[in-house]
Amino acid sequence: MDADELTHVSVGDVLKVEYRTDPSPTVGVFRVLSGGVLSSTQLGALSERLSELLPCLQQLDFVAVVEKVAGGDTRVTVRPE
Repeated sequence: MDADELTHVSVGDVLKVEYRTDPSPTVGVFRVLSGGVLSSTQLGALSERLSELLPCLQQLDFVAVVEKVAGGDTRVTVRPE
């Protein structure tokens, strides 16, 4: 998790999930700024159940709803947008 980005996140916030290949393949989580623009800094990355999520990301857009923020231990629920 990016500590600076995390200061802008609260329980209930809806974040954008994106698969990116540059600089290396990752499923990142980003804040959505005004006008629907994504933050240029990745908030964090998904680490659980990626093998199940990757094929779905090729077909659907996903969001991550913030369930818990406790320092670096931030939990989200991922669902289709």
